[in-house]
Amino acid sequence: MFKNTNKWISRSLVFLLILISALYYVYHWNMSQQLSSLEYSQQALKKDIATPTSSNSMMMQKETPKMEATMKMHGYMDYSPELVASALKGGKQVVLFFAAPWCPSCRSLDKVIQADLGSIGTGTLIVRVDYDTSTDLKRQYGVVTQHTIVLLNPDGREKSKKIWARTVAEVLGN
Repeated sequence: MFKNTNKWISRSLVFLLILISALYYVYHWNMSQQLSSLEYSQQALKKDIATPTSSNSMMMQKETPKMEATMKMHGYMDYSPELVASALKGGKQVVLFFAAPWCPSCRSLDKVIQADLGSIGTGTLIVRVDYDTSTDLKRQYGVVTQHTIVLLNPDGREKSKKIWARTVAEVLGN
């Protein structure tokens, strides 16, 4: 009886060691992917700052109110309250994309949006909101998870909400 119990315990321990090793590997692989994505983002940021007129990459630097008045407000930009208010005042359709830099599906959608900027009409502005730092905005729109899309009414209230959009058409509510 004890012999069989010892075998069972030994097999369970081996299984647990294999499982822990696999989880450890997956965790470190994921961390290395996030690090390489962060390095890629930093390179893109340096490139965008060096060439602020780049039309195929997302604007990463902060705009001043004077710059906002002269720039075309459509496409894909990082969140600022002034930008959203100005776009809504100008009659633009504003879409908030709550994304986290550590979120793989957020990074994927970010790349999809950047690759398909031409499908975003001149009357539409998709605004990337940092999920980790925008607590008040998340509370205002009832956002509880990253990768959430919120379409706004002209008065700034929520028109609709979608989680896990995968294409620009889904982001725009089509």
